[in-house]
Amino acid sequence: MADYALFSRGQIWTLHCSLGWVRGYSTRTDALEAMTLALKGDPSAAAARLLLQDETGLVTSPPPHAFLQPG
Repeated sequence: MADYALFSRGQIWTLHCSLGWVRGYSTRTDALEAMTLALKGDPSAAAARLLLQDETGLVTSPPPHAFLQPG
């Protein structure tokens, strides 16, 4: 199981994973898409912890299943 965090650093959105990697994206949408793909590739994603920062700086911790639903 991996945990994921999405934060803004200036104009770059960074996706952090507890497996030891960090990736930068130019938009929050791209970073969210990458996080969703990472979750879908993780067999224990349902137990993952997510931390997401929005454009206002608010940090939330949504349930992983919100990103794993089809559609």
